[in-house]
Amino acid sequence: MILMSLLSGKGFVMFNKELAHEVSVNGAIIFGQLCSSYESFGSKKMLTVRDGKEYFYLTSGVLEEETALS
Repeated sequence: MILMSLLSGKGFVMFNKELAHEVSVNGAIIFGQLCSSYESFGSKKMLTVRDGKEYFYLTSGVLEEETALS
């Protein structure tokens, strides 16, 4: 599985195919990136908690860079 390890390096974005059929591939990719960022922020204890809800902040520029979508 060397091919999969090449693909799954730092530049890998996971998306759900069923969601892509429902909304769009781009929407599913953005959602996948948001989920990944949420996990990353959480593991670094960088989530903001207000009224019992967890938040994090990404700019559109960061989303563009992370997903290659404009």
